[in-house]
Amino acid sequence: MAQFVPNAYSPTRIGDFIIQNGKIYYIKEVGMPFNPENYAGLLLQKNTPNEAIKVNMTRKEGLKGTFTNYPLDWASSGFKMKKLEPFLLMPFNATFEIEKQTHGYILKVTNIWFNDSKAKRNLTLEDIVGAKKGNIFSKEKKEVLSLSILNANLNEIFMPQATF
Repeated sequence: MAQFVPNAYSPTRIGDFIIQNGKIYYIKEVGMPFNPENYAGLLLQKNTPNEAIKVNMTRKEGLKGTFTNYPLDWASSGFKMKKLEPFLLMPFNATFEIEKQTHGYILKVTNIWFNDSKAKRNLTLEDIVGAKKGNIFSKEKKEVLSLSILNANLNEIFMPQATF
């Protein structure tokens, strides 16, 4: 995994996460060539034994898919378990869409939630890191750090590895 670098706090943006109208989105613009079929194959190579990554639709303009009970790699961030927010230990769920652009593609991850099996409920990312009725990110250091770790995980999943 890429080296972890925490992001500075911003009320509406942390890393590639933005908060807008009470919803949190991971949005990344990538200036690299994009072939939906090839990209879908690369994503599925990063899959887990429970097939947590699913590509539901591939078309020439992009692709759509879901994460279902995807385990996050928080350990590679170098932090001890007790210093992390508990949600990072829970399975990750979300939908994603990748749209081809003239000079690359735009990646958007939405509907992000975590399966809290102990409490028998689901936690949305908005519930965890939102503040002031969900219109800005929380300033809590652990929450900002946790969001940065989640950002690094998504970057690792979605960014194609360069081969030399």
